[in-house]
Amino acid sequence: MYSRYLQRNQICFNNLHARKSLSKKEYYMKLKDKIILTIARFTRKHSFKGMQRILNFIFPPSNENKISTVIDDYNGDLKINIDTSSFLEWFVFFKGDYESDVIKLIKKILKPGSIAIDVGANIGIHTLVMSNKIGRNGKVLAVELQPEILERLKSNISLNNIKNIQVLPIALSSKPGEAILYTHSDKYNNKGQSSFYKNHAENNLTRKIRVSVKTIDQIINDEKLKKVDFIKIDTEGNDFNVLKGAEKTICNHKPFIVFEYEKKCWNLSDSKLESAFQFLKGLNYFVYLILNKGQLLKLKNFNIDYANILASPYELQG
Repeated sequence: MYSRYLQRNQICFNNLHARKSLSKKEYYMKLKDKIILTIARFTRKHSFKGMQRILNFIFPPSNENKISTVIDDYNGDLKINIDTSSFLEWFVFFKGDYESDVIKLIKKILKPGSIAIDVGANIGIHTLVMSNKIGRNGKVLAVELQPEILERLKSNISLNNIKNIQVLPIALSSKPGEAILYTHSDKYNNKGQSSFYKNHAENNLTRKIRVSVKTIDQIINDEKLKKVDFIKIDTEGNDFNVLKGAEKTICNHKPFIVFEYEKKCWNLSDSKLESAFQFLKGLNYFVYLILNKGQLLKLKNFNIDYANILASPYELQG
């Protein structure tokens, strides 16, 4: 009993000593971070109506108010570095994943030994799931060019000791060549919005990087891949051009394709959803909207502002 008393008093003494070594502001910042970390551990496992609105009110994504940490149970047993100043990572921090409907499809489509391409891999939110699903005999080509994001992608791959991901620091489009990539300042919260189009992201893309551009057809040839099972594309408005640069790959390998449609982004590249639909239909593909919980709806109405789209080489049941 006496030893437990001494132990409790030692803990109190250590806490008091730590408190005195910090300024009042530092102490309350650390205390706040501990509270937010506790809340996030709860919200990653439990969801309720209005949760995102409440979380965004008490702890919005910002550079002045951020937590950098490692989540060690991402999508099961994966680890991922998180910086909550980025909206996408803020979402993973509090919700446990991002675009869960797309992740469900990835896990349903991919099999051990599959070959996948993640165009616009960001920090690896989808890439890591693909890697986990396809196993040691599969391969993921993770295409990411934005320098800071690229380093964080590599860090997340190393963190999980993954060997089946190959990172390609290139840009993809409909034709090879060179282009200017517009990217954000360090203070911008959505770290994944680099684009070929300067007016994207409400004029927050203030840095310019000259980049090498290839097509998917080129990298399939360069890497001597004998099959491609799945392609995910998220390139902030350049998605249709990436699709057009994959025409030979689509014809030869018949992969499933998931891409993001956002009307205001596609307008910057003079791309139309209906044009992408006709392109894929001409290659004998079936095109679906991805709904909540991974449900599918045949694409018939093109008057939409945002959606994730699935293109399948054969007809699927919703």
